[in-house]
Amino acid sequence: MISTLSKNALDVINNYIHLPIPDHEVVCPYYNNRRSNIRAGLRSMIGKGTPTDIAEEVAIIALREKQDIKKMNNNSLKEFLVNNKLGIDCSGFYYHVMDAELHAQGLGSIREHLKFPFIKNPLRKLLTIFRPVEHAGVRTLSHEKNAVDIKISEVAPGDMITMINTGANHNFNHLLLIHAVDGEKNAPKTIHYTHSFSWSGDGPYGHGIKQGEIKITDLNKGILDQIWTEKGKTGAYNETYRHAQMSLEIKIKRLRALAQVS
Repeated sequence: MISTLSKNALDVINNYIHLPIPDHEVVCPYYNNRRSNIRAGLRSMIGKGTPTDIAEEVAIIALREKQDIKKMNNNSLKEFLVNNKLGIDCSGFYYHVMDAELHAQGLGSIREHLKFPFIKNPLRKLLTIFRPVEHAGVRTLSHEKNAVDIKISEVAPGDMITMINTGANHNFNHLLLIHAVDGEKNAPKTIHYTHSFSWSGDGPYGHGIKQGEIKITDLNKGILDQIWTEKGKTGAYNETYRHAQMSLEIKIKRLRALAQVS
């Protein structure tokens, strides 16, 4: 028995895995604006765009630079995307997929349910009305005002696995979106997730949307004690799992909007 996100949400995931660029099969790259810190850039240029936003920006840049997309193969188009800093970060990906999910469930947009507890400046608060996804990072999405903790036995599609202060220097955050769960109610067997990430082995152009699974071997143990598999790799060879281990805090979270109807 498997439960999944709605078709609308799964379609958004599919459009990130297969960007809507005619005659090409290209996975959306990973892009994080943390280093560039561009405050007012286009969503597609700061890791927060929809698949359509990104595809349209590809066409605009190609036209401006007099590049013929039709003559590019999939690899050269992926390089074009990366070199022009077009991609999506983990929280931007989660935001757009879950926006589609909430709409599908008749709950309105994700923006209607989000609070921004880290923003104190009145002007910045005003900006969240017009640029919500740009302000919806991992810490905001997973904050207690926006999400509740979930036991591993209760995990469901739409939940997120959050990694706070991960990396070798514990200086960034990450999340995985759970898009499907195998098993009986309150007895999950396998968690299927999607995220946008870059492994060290990806090189300059191999990063982007990835999918993996977590096989539940013991419901009485934590998420780190289960078997994580991504790109056919487990244990220390699975970089996503290694980052999960490095996190100062790792939790399964559910948006309060969904917790109220579950």
